[in-house]
Amino acid sequence: MRWTGASERTAKNWIAGSHGPSGEHLISLLRNSDEVLIGLLTLAGRDQAIVALRLVEMRDRLAEIRQLIDVVLDGDGQV
Repeated sequence: MRWTGASERTAKNWIAGSHGPSGEHLISLLRNSDEVLIGLLTLAGRDQAIVALRLVEMRDRLAEIRQLIDVVLDGDGQV
């Protein structure tokens, strides 16, 4: 509801599967939810786009992990 500005009843209808979001609401959901984006790409048969999305996520996570390792090692290999 927060992401789209839709009412509680509207959101419950989406979750129940009795109605789908409008185009504007769908775009808002796609902006805010990787799960919705991946679901849409899966339904569209865009597996390569999903792979690319996952690679970007992994790259970003690895960069975060590297920063944590540098902090632990004090940047010069010393613990």
